[in-house]
Amino acid sequence: MNVSTTRHTLRNTNVIGTLYGSDEPGITLLKYYNVIGTLYGSDEPGITLLKYYNVIGTLYGTDEPGITLLKYYNVIGTLYSSDEPGITLLKYYNLIGNSIQ
Repeated sequence: MNVSTTRHTLRNTNVIGTLYGSDEPGITLLKYYNVIGTLYGSDEPGITLLKYYNVIGTLYGTDEPGITLLKYYNVIGTLYSSDEPGITLLKYYNLIGNSIQ
């Protein structure tokens, strides 16, 4: 999947990220602190879903700079980038785990 160089800023419930175009029709990428996922609309107003390696969750803003919360099946955690390419860590309740399994 190629990513275009056009950048747009997305501000949704206090989450700020960069939107990228994609060579796949109907797909938009969100890059936020090295986390790249696919944005989907939602039936709930003001809510955007992030699908990242088959993990679908809701992004929430937070008072801490550079932190975005992912609510995933009623589990709220913090997304962190990783030194490993294509890997994002989900930290919740003091547990660090891989968000893709």
